[in-house]
Amino acid sequence: MDQDNCVLGSCDCTACAPKDGCVHSDAICLNRGLHAKELWGRFGLMLELTGTEYATVISGGEAAHALIREKIELGEFALDGESYFPATETSQPCKWPVKEDILLEF
Repeated sequence: MDQDNCVLGSCDCTACAPKDGCVHSDAICLNRGLHAKELWGRFGLMLELTGTEYATVISGGEAAHALIREKIELGEFALDGESYFPATETSQPCKWPVKEDILLEF
């Protein structure tokens, strides 16, 4: 990328962003703590459940949803298995684009 097409460090890269997806300003602003963007991913995880909790999860519905959310919010899980950030092209200013899948194994 020709750096003359963007204003590095100014958080204003509108001249080259539409042309070739420049992320200079986003990365610089993020590193300076000025703003953050969303990055969507799927994570393999392991939950340790009692018999009652297991019955709740396999029954599905709102109770299962609430139990799983509670376990995650309390940190009662371990990353375990395939996880990834899928390739996504986006022009939404609140989301990070991903050029190709980022695969992780925990």
